[in-house]
Amino acid sequence: RVMLLNNDSQDRWINGTVGTLFKAESNSVYVKLDGGEVERVEPVSWTSYKTTFNPETSLLETKEVGVFKQIPLRLAWAITIHKSQGKTFERVAVDLGRGAFAHGQTYVALSRCTSMSGLRLIRPLTGQSIIMDSRVQDFLTQLRLAAGPL
Repeated sequence: RVMLLNNDSQDRWINGTVGTLFKAESNSVYVKLDGGEVERVEPVSWTSYKTTFNPETSLLETKEVGVFKQIPLRLAWAITIHKSQGKTFERVAVDLGRGAFAHGQTYVALSRCTSMSGLRLIRPLTGQSIIMDSRVQDFLTQLRLAAGPL
């Protein structure tokens, strides 16, 4: 599994697109994207800059400090919950470690999987696994009050 690290100039993929390495050549690779398309991925150049403040002119000055070229992908057997947002997967293993650190995080993690049979929890959910936004709690309370007894 690999993740592409750039937005393709021909709009074939965007940063964060996930797929499977299909074939490797001397200066390119072929990746089968999760959507089914097989795309040739070639090296891309990135320039690294350093910005400093010049006290004499009171201006920021930017200087090129290096250029690197690589095939824009990395291993993606595991990705963060934030990086998974907006994607769906057939198999998901969720490990919340010591619990969620942001509201909605557990929902995002659990809802990425396309089926319950493909979902695996590394450890059981606990009270620390879910952080609810207080605004949602307030809204639900107001909704219950407005609805009255059933």
